[in-house]
Amino acid sequence: IYAAGNVLHVHDLVDFVSDEGENLANAAAKYIRNEKQNESHILITTDKTINNVVPQKISGKQDVEITLRVSRPSRDGVIEIVQGEKVIKSRNFKKLNPAEMIRLTLKKEDINSEENIKVVVSQ
Repeated sequence: IYAAGNVLHVHDLVDFVSDEGENLANAAAKYIRNEKQNESHILITTDKTINNVVPQKISGKQDVEITLRVSRPSRDGVIEIVQGEKVIKSRNFKKLNPAEMIRLTLKKEDINSEENIKVVVSQ
């Protein structure tokens, strides 16, 4: 089953929905053509600071865009992507708002191992 757009999670901009739809169409076309897909075995989880994150599994063999919403408003927060004990990506925000979708790109070079990934907000 492939899903994208507001059926997956509510977006604040139609451009995000369009991007997800295009990515979904490319993945579905690969599947129909029987092209080998990378197995997604690295879990992406969150704690109580994040409402939802997509995708929830990745292969680690290609760049991936992670979309998320924070669970509560805050100022001067940092979203960290952690693998094992190491922060592999972080981004500072002056303001975090649950109504705004956040998109972060994780490069395959950033992914250090087969360990699962956790996305959190720190102050």
